[in-house]
This record gives sequence, C-alpha cells and structure tokens, in this order.
Amino acid sequence: MIEAEVTQMLYTAFLRGINVGGHRKIKMADLRSHLENRGCTRVKTYIQSGNIVFEADENTMTGKRLENLLLEHYGFEVSIVLLPSQELKQILISFPFGENHPDTAGNKTVFTFIDSAKGSSAEEINKLKEFASSSEKLVYSKQGYWLHCPEGYGKTKLSNALIEKKLGKSATTRNLRTLKAMVLMTEET
Repeated sequence: MIEAEVTQMLYTAFLRGINVGGHRKIKMADLRSHLENRGCTRVKTYIQSGNIVFEADENTMTGKRLENLLLEHYGFEVSIVLLPSQELKQILISFPFGENHPDTAGNKTVFTFIDSAKGSSAEEINKLKEFASSSEKLVYSKQGYWLHCPEGYGKTKLSNALIEKKLGKSATTRNLRTLKAMVLMTEET
C-alpha cells in the first residue's frame, strides 16, 4: 500500500465572534492544546480574539474542518477565515494606503476578511461605499476590504455586522496592528 505524502503548511486562522461580552468563550491555552491534540503543530495565538498561526497537513486542513474541530470541542459554531500564511503576507504587501499612511498605531485601519468560500468582488464595494463617511477610505482586495477610519473603527457605520448584512456573507475584521503581529508570528514559526 502506498501512503500519501504529508505536506505541512503554515496557516493563519481568524475566529469570528469569540470572547465577546462573555459569550462563546475560548481560552487560548485550551485552543492551542486542542489543536495540537488534533495534529496541528507549532500552534501560536495572539490576544484573546481568536488569531491563530499553526502548521497542518495541507491535504486535509480546511476552514470547514477547523470549524468542525471547534464545534466538537466547544459545543458552538465558530465562523473561521483560514488562509495559508503566505496569503496574509500578500494582503499586507498590497496595503493600499501607502507607506506614509498616518495610522502609525495601526488601530484606525482594518481589514475585513470575507468568507473565502463565497469570495468577494469589486462590485460589492459599491454596496458598502454609501455607508462610508467622507473621511473614510474603503478599498477592495481579493480576500476582503481595507478600511481606514480616522475617527476610529468604533465610530464607522462600516462595522463587521453591517458588511455581513449587506453582502450576505460571513466576515471578520482585524486592525492593521493585529495583521502585522500575525505576519511577524508566521515569520517566527
């Protein structure tokens, strides 16, 4: 019998809607342990909002498989954006606001990942632009949308919930600081 070759790939996963307001709680230490027990290696997490870097078999790891692993362990569904870590690096490389961008702290610029199974399209941005204030900049990317909100993400109408409602797709949003930290974690792994 010929065994299939196992090829490990470095992934980045963003869990949507965990540890918010005391609901759908997942402790990061427990999450790391659970993934390691299920065959993932070099598992690292960043802050409590469900940002994970890990290695897994590229032939069997999918966002749906990861969602099922969490459902079986925690008893609730978690929407997940899973992408090869190299794709996250490409998202940062394609940063549309230039190197002299005023958001040096990275907390007023966010990236909203759209459910990769349904994808995003440049036409969708027109559905969203009407909700942007005059000071906000919204830019389409293949994996989602960049948004610079000078007044802060808490004040924009372009919240994750609104984007999901208008597009009919699952989404999760992370600020630029978190994305940079995640890329750094992939380089350290």
